[in-house]
Amino acid sequence: MQLPLHNRNQRWFKVLGFQLFHSSHDTQTLYAYILDFLEIAPQIFPTVHFDFSEHLVVLYKGFNRETLPEGVSLPSRAADETPTSDIDDIDVLNDPCCDWIGEGGSGHFIKMVHKGIESGDMQVLAEAYALFKDILKLPHDEMGQIFEEWNNDVLDSFLIEISGDILKFKDTDGDVLVPKIHNAARQKSTQFALELGIPATLIGEAVFARCLSALKDERVAASKILKGPEGVTFSGDRKTFIDNIKQAVYASKIISYAQGFIKCCVIGSAFLGDITNAFCKNKDLQNLLLGEFFTKAIHKAMSSYRRVVSQASLLGVP
Repeated sequence: MQLPLHNRNQRWFKVLGFQLFHSSHDTQTLYAYILDFLEIAPQIFPTVHFDFSEHLVVLYKGFNRETLPEGVSLPSRAADETPTSDIDDIDVLNDPCCDWIGEGGSGHFIKMVHKGIESGDMQVLAEAYALFKDILKLPHDEMGQIFEEWNNDVLDSFLIEISGDILKFKDTDGDVLVPKIHNAARQKSTQFALELGIPATLIGEAVFARCLSALKDERVAASKILKGPEGVTFSGDRKTFIDNIKQAVYASKIISYAQGFIKCCVIGSAFLGDITNAFCKNKDLQNLLLGEFFTKAIHKAMSSYRRVVSQASLLGVP
């Protein structure tokens, strides 16, 4: 699990008598991560030669609430808002999430998988948005309200939270901003899943969706020639379908995390505590979907999943 570029750089520096230290984390600066996202335990993935690792890990593990700069503080959490893990009595909110990953570019690799799951999450939310827009014809303010409601339930997560805000955000002219955004994106590095034989299907589809989105001119031209179903409209119960979409999004997130956790990864979401519990109960758990909590969740969501997929297919929404 080491990236060739970082391995090469580490070899070059070693010849010169230096130890190259590389660390991956979620923002430009460590304190920006803590302050912007109100995370007390930053996720840091340091990589360096093992003989040197203990010194840097001790340094990084010193970053927590008590080490913030003078005059900087974070909102306090009530006792019942501080979940704990029974793995070595780790306080998952307050203890630094940092340890030695390995040599070469292994920390960067873990961060890459982390971003892969994030891409999967974003694609799932983008498809939920398409269902709201193209099938239910919902206004953006109502979409944003639905995302806010989801964020108060099992789908509580950073991406759901900001999606609700983004959908309701108005441009300077008072119009909704989202429809004005150039819907094209790119990707990189996700090919390692194929090289390692990891069936990262949901993450892979998110990558292919990004590749397709980058072909903006081709998509526009094709849309004028290749028509979808005509004269077909949604005739079901709107409230029920919205709940089906919610269950489908939840199931998709579980699948994405399960595939990412084959090689270990995390991203901010409410059910991270459930993931922790699953591995606490069975440290040899081969796949997250086989954990009792997630097996039940998938079974509960599967009928909604199938209804959403079939309805989207009938109405020509990808």
